[in-house]
Formats: sequence, C-alpha cells, structure tokens
Amino acid sequence: MNRLFFLLIPLLLSGFIHLWNPVGYPDVFFDEGIYMRRALNLLNTGNPQEGNVYDHPYLGQIVIAAALTVTNYSDFKPSTDPESLQSLYMIPRIFMGLLAVLDTFLIYKIAQIRYG
Repeated sequence: MNRLFFLLIPLLLSGFIHLWNPVGYPDVFFDEGIYMRRALNLLNTGNPQEGNVYDHPYLGQIVIAAALTVTNYSDFKPSTDPESLQSLYMIPRIFMGLLAVLDTFLIYKIAQIRYG
C-alpha cells in the first residue's frame, strides 16, 4: 500500500499539471505550429522532409502524425473562430501530456531501481 501511494503521488501531480487545461494555458507556441504543419505534411505527402534543408529530427513529427492518424484528426474541420482553431491543438497536446505522464512513471521506476 505504501509503495502504491508513493507511485500515485507523482503520477497524479504530473497528470494534473499536463492535462488540466491543455488548450487554454500555456498559449499556443510557435514551435507547436511548426511540428503540427510538418506532421500534417507527413500525413498528406508521406514525406517527412518539407524542403531542401534538414533542420528538425523526424521522430517528433512522425510520432505526432501517427497520433493524428489514430484519432482521425484530418476529419476535423475548423471554423474561422479562434477558439475552434485553438481547440485543434487539444488532441496533440493531450497526447504529449500523456507522454509526459508516462515519462514521469519511467523516471520514477528508474530512480526506484537505482536508489531503492
């Protein structure tokens, strides 16, 4: 019981921090738009490279494109309303929040193995 309690505390805190308000705070950042554009380009063309210059690793956009494919993200049709456009970022942000919770769990297990 005690071990489960000490495992749930960091997971609940991480889940609260990363998943409480995925659209409202923090505001949409410039890099998120770049990775979303590249992930959608990968979905549309099948090519992770946008131009002649290699400036970002492909893994991020491939993983995001895979998550968008699983959720049928291309079927969402936004209106011109800013809140609707901002809500399009909810699926990728929730996905990244779930990855952050998973990272917290992995760090907890690594620390548990390393330090007992």
